[in-house]
Amino acid sequence: MLRSKPRKIPWSELAALFSGWVALSAGQRLPGFISPAEATLTGLVALGCALAPRRAHDGPAPAMTEAAAIGGALAAIAVACSVGGLVPESAVLQRLQALATGEVLGLSTLVALSLPLETRAMRWAAVPALLVAALAVYGMWPTAAVWVPGVRAFAPLSGLVTVLFFVHAATRPMPALDRARQILPGLGAAALTATLLARALLGPGLSPLVVALGMLAQTVGLTLGTGAIALDRSARFARRCASAFAGLGAGAVVLATVPAAPWLALAAGVVVMGLVWPLAETRLRPDEGRLLEACRAMQRGAPRAETLTDLAAAVLDPLRLAARNLRAPAALWVLDRAETLRVDVTGAAMPTKLSLDSEKALLGWLRARKSPVFADLLRPFVVRRAELRPVLAALDHHEALGALPLFDQGELIAVVMLPRGARSEVVSYEELRALDDAARVVEGSLARLSALDRAQQRLLRAQTQETDAIEARDALALALARANERATAPLTVLSLGSLDLTWVAYAPASRALEARIDQLADNDAPVWITAEPGLRPLALAARIHQGSARRAHALVHIDAGQWRSDELAAAIAGDGRLSPPRIGWVEQADGGTLVLSSPHALTHEARVLLAGALEDGRARRLGEREGYETRFRLIVMAHDEVAMHDWPRATFAAFEAQSVRLPPLRERREDIGSWVLLSLDRACRVQGRAALGVDPAAMTLLSAWPYEDNLDELDSAIAYAVSRCRSARITLEDLPPAMRVLSRGVGRHASDGRHDDA
Repeated sequence: MLRSKPRKIPWSELAALFSGWVALSAGQRLPGFISPAEATLTGLVALGCALAPRRAHDGPAPAMTEAAAIGGALAAIAVACSVGGLVPESAVLQRLQALATGEVLGLSTLVALSLPLETRAMRWAAVPALLVAALAVYGMWPTAAVWVPGVRAFAPLSGLVTVLFFVHAATRPMPALDRARQILPGLGAAALTATLLARALLGPGLSPLVVALGMLAQTVGLTLGTGAIALDRSARFARRCASAFAGLGAGAVVLATVPAAPWLALAAGVVVMGLVWPLAETRLRPDEGRLLEACRAMQRGAPRAETLTDLAAAVLDPLRLAARNLRAPAALWVLDRAETLRVDVTGAAMPTKLSLDSEKALLGWLRARKSPVFADLLRPFVVRRAELRPVLAALDHHEALGALPLFDQGELIAVVMLPRGARSEVVSYEELRALDDAARVVEGSLARLSALDRAQQRLLRAQTQETDAIEARDALALALARANERATAPLTVLSLGSLDLTWVAYAPASRALEARIDQLADNDAPVWITAEPGLRPLALAARIHQGSARRAHALVHIDAGQWRSDELAAAIAGDGRLSPPRIGWVEQADGGTLVLSSPHALTHEARVLLAGALEDGRARRLGEREGYETRFRLIVMAHDEVAMHDWPRATFAAFEAQSVRLPPLRERREDIGSWVLLSLDRACRVQGRAALGVDPAAMTLLSAWPYEDNLDELDSAIAYAVSRCRSARITLEDLPPAMRVLSRGVGRHASDGRHDDA
């Protein structure tokens, strides 16, 4: 069962009816003491006290709303009882007036000491009223032969409340709007104090209407202080009043000058009012309305922003224009991203990293108070309040007029740094309200863009995960295809006809190598060939194979560096777990020669397995119980003899006895000329050139070059020369630049020789 919302007791309306009835009845019964006009005006003032909080209040907290309503009702009762107390036998009304006045002052004291006001603190407002009631019961309440009892006691109490308001507003750092809420009740208390003192000093000669007006001033001040009356509208109202008074003044001058033409005076007043109105709106606005225009531009541009950079431009551009400096350091701090968005002179937003640790003091202040903070407001309190110094230092560091916080569901999500620029005025109430309205619009746009950004990030992560999954699936499929291809495809058997077996042997080292090849070809022992990078040891291995009795069988070349370590065992012996079974290296090379390069890539288990198959003449595929026979010769090609020591002892001894070293080109100078011509013939055929010759000077230089990369470096140099040659012969100018440097030394030595002969 749904419960209906409880209805509040209409204290203001009841107090208005009671005060109006008391005042009017007193005016009818006591025509000698108070005139009916005064009684009527007093009743209207009482009605105003009762209904003003009800009609004009729009407070930010329920406790403030309740305090203002109760204060207005009590003020109305006090005003009405001040008239009813004229009747001698109406002591009850006198005591009621004293209680109501004491309660109003108690509420005012609470507002002065605790802002914002909380509901649980309102019970302390009954203390002054209870004190007044106790004194009245025992007859100790000071009275005077006047209509308002106890004015001599109420006057200092009201003055004390006034002092509390102004002292609290002057010593507590708070936003300007809250400061105004403190000052306005203080002004009302000051007006009440003045009327009470006047009544106490002048006695019955002063009309009770004066005291009623003081109570009305107190009620209005309390209402404005605890409520959220749009103080920004008062500035516009004042500007319009100024234009209206200017128009009336002009009409009065014209009427005094031409009294016979009242319509002319009226027309002149209207014309002057029309001219003064826009001028007053422009000149009388704070800082000529620049910040107000910026707030309106922010409200127009923020809802149209589609990205965070668009929002930064829509917010920061108007603020820079209001500061009258396009280089003013306006910034938008986005806390969830830890980014600072600034706008350059061209209007483009530039994100940079935001250090939240360095701005901790300012962010803590904004989170605690949830209201804008301004440097000019904090500056007078820095000396007495040490905790304000880092906040002011942060604002001064950014050359900021203030900081405007942006919240989403009570959580601080962003901060707008308002640039100071050329502004020297303090922010007005009208600008505060405009900034607050603009902040609400920007908060909505920022929350919308943040939600959209989070959705896009989630979508991007989902797409990335899907792409990664697809790539992983494709990679697995490719790996599986390669594994199947490697498992099912037979090993490549080299054909002797496809190998370049060109051999040049003019140098003594080359002729000695030929004799060594003939010795190695006569037996089937393993051979270890050592060759520097750039040589062609495979041609040497093929010559050994061709000169042996195994030349009619296969010559299998394997680069161990192209195989994974966990695949080497299956690659050497074969894999019977596959369908069809995978043929291993040793089985493919049965009866022939197995040439192995990159021996350093073999694991210890692979070396042992290969050496066992070589020595025993048998091997067994993985997954099979029966083995197979294989007889092959092993030739290993390496850049040095270091990897030879990793083989089993018997195999190492065979390698050590059957090792051969392929001399580099620098040890075979007599062979370089022939290698140059062979390389030149290949380069011309590859590049589609006619046969070229070599200039003697170029041949001398080519023969003298050290060739660190041996035949590879020679082929590269000849290919470069063929591509640059524009004549029938290769000259020194066609050779690589590094070689041409050496030609200068060769030329100098040649010149020195000719000089000696001479």
